[in-house]
Amino acid sequence: PQPLEYTVVPTMYDQRTRASVLTLKELKENYSEHLWQGVIPIDTAFRDASKAGLPLTVKHPWTKGSMAYRKLIDHLQLIPEKVSEEQPPEGIEPEDLPIEVNEGHG
Repeated sequence: PQPLEYTVVPTMYDQRTRASVLTLKELKENYSEHLWQGVIPIDTAFRDASKAGLPLTVKHPWTKGSMAYRKLIDHLQLIPEKVSEEQPPEGIEPEDLPIEVNEGHG
């Protein structure tokens, strides 16, 4: 099997805390090839959107968290998708397969 393609996304990042800074440093040291260069920051707007039952980008579209997720989506969309040469098992048509969720690429 081919190695799994992935992107490591630092989340809940708070530059004011030593734990966040050290964790990000460790991610850079150990996963540099797969690490997204941005971060998803701690943002109280996440909690507000969750309470309202809405996505953050709908409830608070211009917060730091929303903007960070937009940058992440932009980054992931720039990664070329690898087309699998694998064929579905006999008797299964491609349209019968569930839609593949892109876990990200590195």
